Amino acid sequence: MFPTILKAGFLSIRTYGVFLAAAFLLGMRLVVKKTARLGISDDESGKLFLWILPSGIVGARLLYVFIEGGFDAASPLDAFRIWEGGLHYFGGLAGAVAAVAAFSVRHRSFPMWKFADAAGPSLALGLAVGKIGCFFAGCCYGRECSLPWAVVFEHPDSLAIRGLPLHPVQLYEAAVYFLIFAAAESLYRFLPRDVDGESFWFAVFMLSFARFILETLRWEEARWLGVSSGGIAAAVAAIASIGCMVFLRIRARRTGATIGHVAH
Repeated sequence: MFPTILKAGFLSIRTYGVFLAAAFLLGMRLVVKKTARLGISDDESGKLFLWILPSGIVGARLLYVFIEGGFDAASPLDAFRIWEGGLHYFGGLAGAVAAVAAFSVRHRSFPMWKFADAAGPSLALGLAVGKIGCFFAGCCYGRECSLPWAVVFEHPDSLAIRGLPLHPVQLYEAAVYFLIFAAAESLYRFLPRDVDGESFWFAVFMLSFARFILETLRWEEARWLGVSSGGIAAAVAAIASIGCMVFLRIRARRTGATIGHVAH
């Protein structure tokens, strides 16, 4: 489609990179507005995001390179060309969670799970915006199809297979993630949260389940029992999110650590 917004000499602004930055800034803005109501200062949230950003990008890129075999010993620096596409959401999620956990260890008074609950809907929002960037770049493209809304990538810099009608699976994902964002945000705002962290992991579960289903439309060879690598990662994340919800609820019952309020 339009993988490059501007190209002038050595300067090249990639559409994917612009949408990636927009996704992070938009999600961060939404989280900061909510955490302020929880007594978390803008300064504290800002410092945490300085941990989350590099950790999330590194985690997303490392998982992508590991799964897709994107490391070339002859050109090792190519592994860091994230502005051209090639990030795996679940690696980014793992990196972000690790960053929040490390930040909480260093700042012991920081309410890690309250922050996570506030950030849950922003995961879906960021993914939705990022998937639009994927569509423009041509990465994460769909299978061949004959549907009237199939898209054909022709741009020479597109990462998709060119000349074939493909499922616009990136747009399918963006639409589903926007719906998940609306659902997660509504749950966060209007339903009582009995256990810190539970709504965050529920958002992760919804995103992982959706990704597992949509993965069947992606152009990717099956890796194990007819499931693609992205589908396997999504299944693992969905199971892990259920396990985390169960763990947090059991811990809350044992310690009596419940919230019992609704954030508006």
